[in-house]
Amino acid sequence: MNRSFFKRLASYVLVATLASGVTFWLCRESGQGQSKLEQLQLLIAERYVDASELDMTKLEDAAAEGMLSATGDRWSYYIPASEFAALMEQKQNSYVGIGVTISVREDKLGFDIVQVEPGGGAQEA
Repeated sequence: MNRSFFKRLASYVLVATLASGVTFWLCRESGQGQSKLEQLQLLIAERYVDASELDMTKLEDAAAEGMLSATGDRWSYYIPASEFAALMEQKQNSYVGIGVTISVREDKLGFDIVQVEPGGGAQEA
């Protein structure tokens, strides 16, 4: 093999490396490779007038709630961490299964139906 072959091979490798590097750099700059949410978060941080006053946790909670809502599953919902402990305390001694929420009576001698879920089996019965 001669030197011109190796020079040609080296030039191909160099061009391919440069092209790959430039493509990667351009894609990073244009936001490709990031999710829509990541791109939107960057745009808000860079261009929103009062970005320093934004509560990012509140924005992330709203995005998570919207994503679950978009699934169309009426039984799936998002609970922010700030509200989770209160929900668990409320749900203590309450059960949902056939479409009702019940709680134990204070005298511990029975149960009270607190809520009947629309479209559930209990409502139909």
